[in-house]
Amino acid sequence: MTPSKLTQSVLKKIKTQQVRPRARWQFVFRRSTIALGGLLFLALGVLAAAAMIHAITMLDWGGAWGRGPNVFFQFFWIGIPVFWLASFGFLWWAANFFVRRTGKAYKIPVWTGMLVLFFLQILGGAILHHWTMGERIEQAAVAHVPFYRGMEDVRRRIWHRPSEGFLAGTVQKVSKDKILILEDFSQKIWSVDFELAEIYPEMKLLPGQKIRTLGTKTGKETFRAEYIRPWHKPRFQRPMRSSDTPLLSPWNEKKRQDF
Repeated sequence: MTPSKLTQSVLKKIKTQQVRPRARWQFVFRRSTIALGGLLFLALGVLAAAAMIHAITMLDWGGAWGRGPNVFFQFFWIGIPVFWLASFGFLWWAANFFVRRTGKAYKIPVWTGMLVLFFLQILGGAILHHWTMGERIEQAAVAHVPFYRGMEDVRRRIWHRPSEGFLAGTVQKVSKDKILILEDFSQKIWSVDFELAEIYPEMKLLPGQKIRTLGTKTGKETFRAEYIRPWHKPRFQRPMRSSDTPLLSPWNEKKRQDF
């Protein structure tokens, strides 16, 4: 089609379809909406990344790995934060969808743009997680998202497997012969031998305290602990002082495994 014929064809369509030029404010509004949409989904993706990182770090990977590959993969399958992974993936895609429609972003290769957005969201999420925002987002989701039960529920399910060496609950009583009475999350009572257990530095075993322990089930209601940690992971660990007298075993100076 020659230029003159093309021009005539376009003019004919304008007349027959009654095409009218759009006002400038409509283009400005559209571009602003797209830009704001990109920023919004990028920001939400950062928040989802912070919650995802928090959910992953809440799990006790060291203890699971020490139990062998089979237990580790079961641990991974139960503990993977599907809700936050799906949220992050959707928001990452949505941010990319909007950003590619702003300015000259369409000239950037698709995968390059997606990788840049991915690293921006992960970096922002890591920074927010460092300032405990991930934990706050997790708590808000548990309180306001009806179907989301939270990573705390996931951890309870993971640590309610004494046959595989995972036991957690509330300390009821501590005896002088290195035996503690523990009530697990199903309200079952256990007698836990911790004579040779490695106990978290500065941790004192007291009634009412929630703990998690790795070890071996030795009977129907008996358990031998190898490692004992507080249920809630401490964010910071200050140096030991000479005046502190934590309940530690002789193994503590020889081996250390965080879980």
